[in-house]
Amino acid sequence: MYELTLLASPEISEDDLQKLTAAVKSFLLKHQAELKNEKLGRKQKLAYPIAKKEFGSLLSFDFQAENPEVLPELVREIKAQKQILRFLLITKPNKIKSSVPLPRPKPPVLEIKKKKSAAPPPTPEEKAKQLQEIDKKLDEILKD
Repeated sequence: MYELTLLASPEISEDDLQKLTAAVKSFLLKHQAELKNEKLGRKQKLAYPIAKKEFGSLLSFDFQAENPEVLPELVREIKAQKQILRFLLITKPNKIKSSVPLPRPKPPVLEIKKKKSAAPPPTPEEKAKQLQEIDKKLDEILKD
C-alpha cells in the first residue's frame, strides 16, 4: 500500500487541477495499480514559501501496486509535471484487522504491607516520668 501526496502550484486553474488528478489516476490504472482512496484539497496557505509560492493545492492518493517497479516510473512522470511543486511517495504499513478483540492485560494488584511499629508513642505522663528519671541520674552524676 502506497500513499502519494502532491503539492500543486496555486497558479493552475480548477480545470487544470482536475486534469492533473486525471493524469495521475490514469497512470496508476495503466500500470495495474488499484486506487483505494483519493483526497483533493483546496488551495491553502503554506507554512513557508516553496518555489516563491505562498499557496498550494494538496492532492493525496492511496493505491495498491502489485509491481513495485512501477514506482520509479511514477516518480519520473511526476517530476516531468511543471505544475507540481513537491511530492511525497511513502509505503503505508499494512493494518491487520482482527475479528476477535485482544484481551487487555490486567494491571497488577499491589499489596500494601503495614509496618509494625516497635512501640506506641509514649504518653505525656510517661514522658514526664522519663524526664524525672533523667533528672535524677544527672543529679547523681553531678554530686559525684
